[in-house]
Amino acid sequence: MRSSISNDSGPDAVRMYLNEIGQVDLLNAEDERRLGKLIKDGIAAQVALDAGEGKLGLRERRALQREIKEGEKAKEHMVRANLRLVVSIARRYDRKELQLADLIQEGNIGLMHAADKYDFEKGFKFSTYATWWIRQSMTRAMADQGRNIRIPGHMMEIVNRVHRVERELATELERDPLPEEVAVRCGLTVDKLLEVMQIALTTTSLDAPVGSDTDDLTVGDTIASQNENNDPQEVTEKALLSEAVERTLSDLPPRDQEIVAMRFGIGKYVGQVHTLEEVAKIQKVTRERVRQIEQKTLARLRHPHNSANLRAFMDDN
Repeated sequence: MRSSISNDSGPDAVRMYLNEIGQVDLLNAEDERRLGKLIKDGIAAQVALDAGEGKLGLRERRALQREIKEGEKAKEHMVRANLRLVVSIARRYDRKELQLADLIQEGNIGLMHAADKYDFEKGFKFSTYATWWIRQSMTRAMADQGRNIRIPGHMMEIVNRVHRVERELATELERDPLPEEVAVRCGLTVDKLLEVMQIALTTTSLDAPVGSDTDDLTVGDTIASQNENNDPQEVTEKALLSEAVERTLSDLPPRDQEIVAMRFGIGKYVGQVHTLEEVAKIQKVTRERVRQIEQKTLARLRHPHNSANLRAFMDDN
């Protein structure tokens, strides 16, 4: 079975590839742990073999070589069982910069890196971890094809946030929002907002969707800042923690969910922590009401039933 498509592949070749990889069985959690251990042991054996060059006996060398071979076979199995994940992500990123076949090719490279780096002992799914590497590989290739989307990471985030807020306000107000309204919702001064919009006009829109589906994923979401800590293990754990918190709060009233998300920088406000005053002003409630909702939420998180879901994350920090 092929794990790649040639760069000049047409629709028929892509279709054949998709049919081919669709025949591979998906892995369960136990499969992932078993293969992950074999891969990790194989990598360790390769390190030991290289370090012991000229010092190891024949039996030791052969034992290490067997482990290396088993690790390579396990990696191939892990990769092939997850090729559909690459295709799923590639379809969301399909843009003029790179054709679908090229995106799949780049994503497969990221998938192979993920198989090498995966730590099965952490307990989360391989697909969750691999997604980071696949996206990184694809978006770097997209950036290489479209240099004009490269702007500083911190500014990229602000530009993308402004575009999102403009869409939200246009829906709420049923008209184009004023700069002052956008600035308040974004937590920016009007001068800063205008500076940001000037940058947006001179670059490819980072708010452009990366695919044709209806989700909110944009080019800006997917390109990592060179100044940020983008350790995939940390990114994965933070994503899982955020999901766990959001699940815990999902039965709150919608406005309370919005207030909590703004206060703690989660959900659509990830990384954007608002003060009590800011939340009160935006949500048109009193500062005291925001504080009460925050305290009620913290009490909910401390409840044994909910805290059990989060303890695995908290214990590591």
